[in-house]
Amino acid sequence: MVYQPNYPSYDGEGKELAYDLRQGFAMILINILGDIETCMQDRDYKGWFEGLDRLFVFISLKLDSRKRGKENSEQEEYNNFVKDLNILIRENPEVYMKPELEGEEIYSKLKQINIWLLRKMEQYKMFGAKADVEGLI
Repeated sequence: MVYQPNYPSYDGEGKELAYDLRQGFAMILINILGDIETCMQDRDYKGWFEGLDRLFVFISLKLDSRKRGKENSEQEEYNNFVKDLNILIRENPEVYMKPELEGEEIYSKLKQINIWLLRKMEQYKMFGAKADVEGLI
């Protein structure tokens, strides 16, 4: 990681790029989201689930792991989705393994997990957020 207090200016000062792990992390997330999209289009349920699980691994540090009263923690919520999906997979293994077969229940559960993860990414501003910068409207 390179630390540079001021970003480069156009007058030749600070010609080195400021770089940190957030840029690499964003690239990883972009790749995972692209893989997920491809699997969704191809109805590759196995690939889709593996992509969602990879996404979970990378965003799990942002998720709240504490119980909220009687509610589950966010990590427990995800694990419950996975348990439900695994039940559906055990009931219909051929649908899960063969993209040419349609499986409405598996598709619906994968879609639910996908939407939940994207909402969490949005909630924790992983897609970026507008900064309140003085002078900018």
